[in-house]
Amino acid sequence: MPVSIAEDTGIYMRRSIFLLVSMLLASLAWSQELRATLFADADAARQSADNEQAALLAPQNYSEASRYYERAEQRLADKGNIDRIKADLARATTSWSAARDAAKIAAVSLADTMRARADALKSEAPKFAPDGWQEAQRLFSSAAQRLESGDLNGARSRGVQASTAYRAAELGAIKTQYLDEARQLIQRARNERVARYAPRTLAHAEALLTEADSALERNRYDVDEPRSLAREARAEAAHALSLAARIGPVRDGAAELETLLLQSEKPLRDVAAQLDLSPTSDVESTVLAQQIIEAVTRLQKDSQLLGERNTQIANLEAELGDLETKLGRESARRAQQERLRDRLRQTELMFPPEEALVYQQGNDLLLRLVGLTFPSGRSTVETSAYTLLGKVRDVLTLFSPGEVLIEGHTDSFGSDEANLELSAQRALSVREYLLANTPGLDPDKVTAQGYGETQPIASNDSAEGRGRNRRIDVVLRGALVLPVSRE
Repeated sequence: MPVSIAEDTGIYMRRSIFLLVSMLLASLAWSQELRATLFADADAARQSADNEQAALLAPQNYSEASRYYERAEQRLADKGNIDRIKADLARATTSWSAARDAAKIAAVSLADTMRARADALKSEAPKFAPDGWQEAQRLFSSAAQRLESGDLNGARSRGVQASTAYRAAELGAIKTQYLDEARQLIQRARNERVARYAPRTLAHAEALLTEADSALERNRYDVDEPRSLAREARAEAAHALSLAARIGPVRDGAAELETLLLQSEKPLRDVAAQLDLSPTSDVESTVLAQQIIEAVTRLQKDSQLLGERNTQIANLEAELGDLETKLGRESARRAQQERLRDRLRQTELMFPPEEALVYQQGNDLLLRLVGLTFPSGRSTVETSAYTLLGKVRDVLTLFSPGEVLIEGHTDSFGSDEANLELSAQRALSVREYLLANTPGLDPDKVTAQGYGETQPIASNDSAEGRGRNRRIDVVLRGALVLPVSRE
């Protein structure tokens, strides 16, 4: 069948397009291959320079190399003279090699500055202290440029200045992260003239913020104490604003003092009502607060006792089947249990809540010596603790445990290492006292262990919580195990 003119034209056009695409692809492949060949040495030199952080440590040579490289790329894109492209790339390779060598020298000469810079980056100084960071960067760049130019003394001088600037930016960033919210709230209180109505509360907030700032100045890497102080400062500033909002209308004649006092008493009385205290209207707030504290303490104790009783019940139920098959031992077993309960009740009666809390932990007996305190930073047992430790000695004699573990604990203020050492020394002091004053106590069965801040029982964000965390626990291993009956 003869081919029409239209069909013949279509075939020709398709063949032409195919040929054109093939030529373009071949040209592109050739261009890419040519680029890879021409730029290979320069790319390798740049990678070697990057490995030594040359852009940072040798900025002049690195920038010069980048300019030659970019010019070579532009000439290749414009299909320029190959010899000129090669010449630009040769200069780029030489400059990057020089940058690499200079960077190696700078890494040694400016090592302290590099460490300061790394610490500033870790504290996010570019984000939280941008002005200080930019100044430090400027000084560092100047030091690196002087070193490239052979001015070693000038480079060292600028490096010291840069280190100082980086450290300042680092500290500024840390302060911003931990103190800024409190600062802003205190500034808001000042702007709203809160000092007219709540001067002492606002002054306390300002003092706490100053103390937090000083703590960071002393040790910027131990942030537990300044963070807690900043939180307290923020809370006090918020408290001052709240007080001013209530006191202001009274002072300015817009409200009555009686209304303010009744409003302040209501939350306390609502809590008391929930605790079934049913206070009369003539009970003062301070008395009511003490009654609430005592009620909460009783509830906490009852909750602990309930848990212990439930554990005992579960243990007894598990043993009930065996006990029922051993009727001959039942009476003796019950007598032993009753004697153990008597000892436990006797122990609980020995200690008022301000001296110690008595807990059952499975077969162990825990004495939490909340009344045993030490002077700040010291581990010596004071004479004021002798009475309390004398009662501990009596409990040891009463139960004759298989092993005694004395645990020292601290709050989170201070470094981890210092807290661990201090807690261990305090536990050791209590051990030595008990061994010296408890006849028959086997030293091999009494162990002192410091845990530092690793096992808190309360929040470290409040003074009360930190006070509970600073403690000595005495654990009597196996004290609540019934003796094995013999037949």
